[in-house]
Amino acid sequence: MNLRLPLRISILSVALSFGLGVVAQCEADTTIYLADFEFIPSVLTLTPGTTVAFINGQGLHNVDGTSENNPESFFLEEAEGTMEGTCMGVVTFGIPGVYEFSSSVGVQAQLGMTGTIVVDAFDLNDALGTISSCCFESGFVFQTYYPEELTGTDNYTVFVANAEAVDEALALMNLNQWDMIGFSDMPDALAYCIVPGTYLAADLSDGLTLPTILGQNLTVSSGESGLVVDQSNIVQADILAFNGVLHVIDKILVPAGYPQATVLDVIQQSPDHAVFETGIFGAYLDEYLQAQAIEAPADDPIFDDPVPGPFTVFAPTDEAIQSYASENGYDDIDDFVDSQYMDEFVERHIVVGYHPSSDLFSGQTLISESGATVDIEFTADGVEASGALVTTADLLAYNGVVHVVKSAMPLDLPPSQGTCGSWTINKVPGSDNGWGSGYLDIFVNGTLLSSETLLENEEESFAMAVNNGDEIDMKVRGYMPGGYEVVDQTGDVIFASIGQDPLGVFGLKPCGTQPICGYFTMQFTDPTQDGWFGGSVTINSDAGPLATIEFFEYDPFWPSKTFYIPAVGGELDFLVAPPFLEPLLTGYIVRDASNNVVIDQTNDFALPLNAYDVLVCDADFTSVSGPSAKTPNLTVHPNPSNGRVQLDGLQANATWEATLLGLDGRMQRRFKGVGSTPLELSRLAEGVYTLNVVVENQTNQSIRVIIQ
Repeated sequence: MNLRLPLRISILSVALSFGLGVVAQCEADTTIYLADFEFIPSVLTLTPGTTVAFINGQGLHNVDGTSENNPESFFLEEAEGTMEGTCMGVVTFGIPGVYEFSSSVGVQAQLGMTGTIVVDAFDLNDALGTISSCCFESGFVFQTYYPEELTGTDNYTVFVANAEAVDEALALMNLNQWDMIGFSDMPDALAYCIVPGTYLAADLSDGLTLPTILGQNLTVSSGESGLVVDQSNIVQADILAFNGVLHVIDKILVPAGYPQATVLDVIQQSPDHAVFETGIFGAYLDEYLQAQAIEAPADDPIFDDPVPGPFTVFAPTDEAIQSYASENGYDDIDDFVDSQYMDEFVERHIVVGYHPSSDLFSGQTLISESGATVDIEFTADGVEASGALVTTADLLAYNGVVHVVKSAMPLDLPPSQGTCGSWTINKVPGSDNGWGSGYLDIFVNGTLLSSETLLENEEESFAMAVNNGDEIDMKVRGYMPGGYEVVDQTGDVIFASIGQDPLGVFGLKPCGTQPICGYFTMQFTDPTQDGWFGGSVTINSDAGPLATIEFFEYDPFWPSKTFYIPAVGGELDFLVAPPFLEPLLTGYIVRDASNNVVIDQTNDFALPLNAYDVLVCDADFTSVSGPSAKTPNLTVHPNPSNGRVQLDGLQANATWEATLLGLDGRMQRRFKGVGSTPLELSRLAEGVYTLNVVVENQTNQSIRVIIQ
């Protein structure tokens, strides 16, 4: 039998009879009654801010909530209970958590006079959990750096970036999510997203400023799709909690006065550095200049493989580069940007190391990426870097610093004209990204002159000086949609390789006419895909060496690789140095100018051998010696044509020979005639062709013909 039951019924009866008056006196949201050895109720769950009145109905008791585990201590002095109920006091429970209390008079607590109050709330921390599908990374860093603001009783408005915004920031900073979490400015960046007070969407209006706990203000405006905070759209609003509200935004909020992410971002944000930016991308230095050497740890702590940088960039303005190009003979700034010298020009202005203006001193020497020195001097006008005046210093980034210079630093450029004038390489795009990741290596006499890229869906070109006796080779690297064409010193297209798989060419010679037979091909077979590493083939003609194809660098060919070589009359010798790797599994095939196989050295498990006295062009149909001279007014019409054209501009008794070459350099048709003559081009595929015409065995002209 429960002996306390009559007493509990008595206490409840008193409460029902007199409780309204007592509660009114205590002015509480809820009530706990005390009787001998018992709190009624002994367990209570509340929301933050709830007030509790403790009413003693019988006996001498206190309320002792001083346990060190309590979020907040409270204590009510002992009082004697009465039948009317004695109001011992009112306690406000504002901080979430578990509160334990007892009557500590005598041994009452040991006899079981204890109680528990649980203060539970849906706070900002809980609210972040409800939007984890969109904002997990942002929620995690808020919980890491500002747990008190998320779980406390003070009200806050928090702007939380969604996953797309975080991914954009990670890409911009070139950091992974773990490096970003530990980023040096992360606490301040988050503080800029926290506003004291609760601001629902209805409270936000155009022009409103919101003070953040960082101390800087956010600005609210109206955008096309709704409310905007700084430059970020609110994409989900009013995620409520007892201690504030969350709003989801689509871009990271960045406090004023903070560095750009990288030195590349500094340059991209400048309206005066568009040309220098283009040069950086053309030189494939964009990813290099986005490395986070300051913030990110070593990629491989075992082998100490740090990321590149930091960087100091002396950035010439568009006007400075324009002046420099003009001084060096370039009438069009685009011609200089497209030239093979632009890469070195960009590297000339980049230094590895962090050198803000405070660290520079007169007489200091830095080394640029190009290997040239950057000489620092303090003059009456200011700081100069190899004669280039710094006009704006200390544009800070997290991976270095940018100094704007008024002029370009000196760079020794070779002459734009050689003894044979200059050639032009027209770069033809094959996709929206130009050549994509493919590029064209240009060698002069076996030395790499330039690695050319094409990044946009627009045709570009660059000029190169050529000299008598030069041998010019062009090697396609990687997959290159589109192609290129070579225009000689007379303006003739002497080689073109345009298509889904453009090919390289070896052995082009300036100053003379190109072979009237067009080009023959060498296909190197390599089932091991080791790239004929260390091997080479030298091709000799009666007049001397025609071309040498060397493979000293590791360049996998996939199963095979094909190159063009100018086709000359007379016999050729092919001298082979087998590759180092798996030589018995390699070979080569030679096809003449008419695409007939004249050499096949692809025998399995046999070394590729030399071949002698090989004809790739009819002996009586050779190129014309000596420099070419254009025949005035030599044209074809109609052009474009549907299959038949008229060759005009010739003397009535002038004899001529001609070949029609496709864009791949292969001969399609041969013609001979006297005077102006119709040419039959039927049954040829639609496209662009080159008609090489030799008149009276003396003059040579190339005409572009379009067949529709």
